[in-house]
Amino acid sequence: MTLGPTRNTTGSTAPLVRPRDVLDARILVVDDVEANVRLLKRLLLNARYTRIDTTVDPCEVFDLHRKHQYDLILLDLDMPRLSGFEVMESLKALDPEGHLPVVALVAEPSEKLRAMRAGARDFVNKPFDVTEVLARVAILLENRMPELEKRQRHQGLERDLAVAAEIYRALLPSSLPGCPGYELAAVSRPADDTSGDVYDVIARPDGGLIVLVADATGHGIGPALSATQLRSMVRMALRLGASIDRIVAEADRQLAADLPPDRFVTAFLGELDPIAHTLEYIAPGQGPLLHWHAGPAWAEWRNASGPPFGVAVMPFERPPPMKLEVGDIIVLATDGVFERTNAAGALFGESGVESVLRQAGESSAQAIGQLLQTRTDQYAGMRPPEDDATIVILKRTA
Repeated sequence: MTLGPTRNTTGSTAPLVRPRDVLDARILVVDDVEANVRLLKRLLLNARYTRIDTTVDPCEVFDLHRKHQYDLILLDLDMPRLSGFEVMESLKALDPEGHLPVVALVAEPSEKLRAMRAGARDFVNKPFDVTEVLARVAILLENRMPELEKRQRHQGLERDLAVAAEIYRALLPSSLPGCPGYELAAVSRPADDTSGDVYDVIARPDGGLIVLVADATGHGIGPALSATQLRSMVRMALRLGASIDRIVAEADRQLAADLPPDRFVTAFLGELDPIAHTLEYIAPGQGPLLHWHAGPAWAEWRNASGPPFGVAVMPFERPPPMKLEVGDIIVLATDGVFERTNAAGALFGESGVESVLRQAGESSAQAIGQLLQTRTDQYAGMRPPEDDATIVILKRTA
């Protein structure tokens, strides 16, 4: 069989689907007569096709094709229990466009036109002629080359996404460091395989904590790279003894140089002093921020303390620190929480977050985070989220 080359983006030619790939195509032989199944399988093996499944039960075809996504199905039409026409009709549920990879095995001339109308790509006459069988199989597989190429690309992309998702999950903390007198909890859910959100909590040698929440525009692999780049910069800078002011300034310069003009990263970088019970922070583009005061219960909302990273290199100033009393709670949430919408398009917003704190403010940090995620899901009518959502809860308990 002669296979045409495909052209890559550099202008050189290289076959994406090679002869070896076509001979590795998955083929299913379906006939209620065992002798026919054995004959067809032997013909295909002699022609060097390597991945051949068989069945004498037409009722198995739907589940087999759903599991293996065959490139070719040699399908007898005249079978008890379920005819080949009924099998083809059931297979259309797996491909609404009706691109059935079926070569019908026909014994009656009147079945040929009916088989083609039912969705078969071609037919083979019974009794079998070796040359005709192999020619029909070769022609159909060659015609399916674009679909085989598309499948290979898709499979490669799925492998890349799986690796990226594994790396992203490994970067998130498996557990959060403890801090006397405080509870910490985090809930994060990507809208895609990977997320443009990232969070981190790093224990300092003096007993304090560094808290990072970052949100890169969009969701998927690209934003995940930007968010994890910022996390790595923060961790490295802390190892070198940099202050949060210096970290923010240098990260802004680096991201402004690295990111495309239409991309940016919002972030909260804070430093908890468990002795003075203060949270010093800088929040480039990240807001609103909630400081829930326990007694009396009220919500203090703070805005971002400057533009996001990557927009314009400029100095950042620390806002006044948050002073935490016993029972106070800090809620750091990305816009996937605030911008979750209901069926009418209304935002969950600050009022939705505040209502959760009014109900569950005396609960644990973990319970508050989980309830907040649950409430956003309920508010959206359990529709899939359109953006990544990350929640970090810091609560003073003593």
